[in-house]
Amino acid sequence: MSKASVYDWHLFKRFMRFIAFFSLGLGLSALVYRSLIVSVAISLIFTYILSPAVSKLSYSGKVGRNWIVLGVSILFFGGFISGAAAIVPTIYTELVEILKQIPRAVVYVNQKIIPIRDFMVSRGFISYEAFDKIILDLDLMRKVTTTTTDAIQKVWSSTPQVLGGALNTVLIPLMTWFFLNNMSNIRLFIQSIVPKDIQSLAQYNIRKMDIILWGVVKGQLLVALILSFLYMFGFSVIGLQSGIAIGAVAGICRIVPYLDVLVGSMLSVVVIIGQGGSLGMVMAVAVVITLVQLLDGMIVTPRIIGDRAGIHPVVVIASVIAFGDWFGILGIILAVPTVAIIVSGLQMALPYYRNSPFFKGETE
Repeated sequence: MSKASVYDWHLFKRFMRFIAFFSLGLGLSALVYRSLIVSVAISLIFTYILSPAVSKLSYSGKVGRNWIVLGVSILFFGGFISGAAAIVPTIYTELVEILKQIPRAVVYVNQKIIPIRDFMVSRGFISYEAFDKIILDLDLMRKVTTTTTDAIQKVWSSTPQVLGGALNTVLIPLMTWFFLNNMSNIRLFIQSIVPKDIQSLAQYNIRKMDIILWGVVKGQLLVALILSFLYMFGFSVIGLQSGIAIGAVAGICRIVPYLDVLVGSMLSVVVIIGQGGSLGMVMAVAVVITLVQLLDGMIVTPRIIGDRAGIHPVVVIASVIAFGDWFGILGIILAVPTVAIIVSGLQMALPYYRNSPFFKGETE
């Protein structure tokens, strides 16, 4: 496709109208099936990750695609479920123990900051009332964490309360299998409804968008998984209590850049204070987090994601917070892929805008 044709402003406007109508259709479908939207979103992410493997295995034509999809799905979800069954109970138990130690950590902090309070008040930096407000907030935090612990234990043991979530979880592998098995039909259907004059334009730009989206989705998940194991291994080596749970949670939080450092540090400090406040353990935790960050910065992220994403970490952090506030867990799941699509869309649109009559000061 020639460069002049690619950057044709009038074709681009027709392409954007089609995208708008197509997005409206997806939005209406999501509204109808809103009770399953999280499961569908997760299934589509898994489909996006597994699709290249299925395509490569299907290329030879020696084995039917149905059998390949079934085999890949069984291997993926079998490994996923086996790993979860082996480690989730341990993580759950350790997380409950961490939550139980938070009130003790708050009391410890309160005791240690009293001399600081007296010093600051005597120098006129703060009033007793302001400091008492801080102490009250800390006590409120203790009460909230106690309530959270009770809620987690209750949900874990109350099957009827999690039945809906369990049903959605069971649907994820089934929907992933369906999407993988019918991916070619879905693509053909989408291609059939794209107007003929913008098909080449759509293919050209969707390929560009796919490169960025693939790097972000696969990269963020894979980096988070690798860092989870690195944190769990490092915290276990230094003998940190509940190190497996802290490492797993910190690694998962790596989906948001630098959140793993904050969460891992805070949870580690809570556990260390609960154990009696060993300075040596604090230093050991700092060493583990530093080493993991060095490995992430020098090896893991550059090799897995590289410069394909093109999204600044600040944008990712702000987007996850904003999407989570608007859409809850679904927003957190879709924040990074959505931002990747928006960024790649803006990059795609810029050459067309510069080729438009408006930018050139011409009349259409």
